[in-house]
Amino acid sequence: MTPNSRLTEAECQASIGHNSANPLADLSRKETFILCVWHSDETTAKKIFLLCIALFFNEMAKSASMTFAMIARYCALARRTAMRLAQEVVGKEGHRQWLSVEVNQGHYVAGKGNANIYHGIIPPDVLASLRASMRDGAGCLRITPLNAAIRVKQPKLSARI
Repeated sequence: MTPNSRLTEAECQASIGHNSANPLADLSRKETFILCVWHSDETTAKKIFLLCIALFFNEMAKSASMTFAMIARYCALARRTAMRLAQEVVGKEGHRQWLSVEVNQGHYVAGKGNANIYHGIIPPDVLASLRASMRDGAGCLRITPLNAAIRVKQPKLSARI
């Protein structure tokens, strides 16, 4: 079966744990956050930004300490684009809120100051939509291959940033 093919209802339930009331019950908050990002209707750049930060979350989708330069480098974005996306994902100017930020509370970066700390916030509308699509089987996500991507080791932070 290819990664893009649909699963049968039984395969879907087996891959996510059979809990029809909450098909996401067996996943950590970080894994749920990542699935919600994939499921959302956000732009590609915003999804890349959010998935990059989520890579550094703990299992509760908290405490990613990153600078704009780090985000820009990992996402192959301009620093100003990373800064603009950061404004959007914290819910400014009518955008959906995905993150809360503790400004300058992260690790110290020589010559640049302290990084920001990001905490994941799962938008209720996206979570409800994801749950509904998984319950229906209509948009059943193939969780098994995603688990490999979701549960990868966090990359080591580069001192050059």
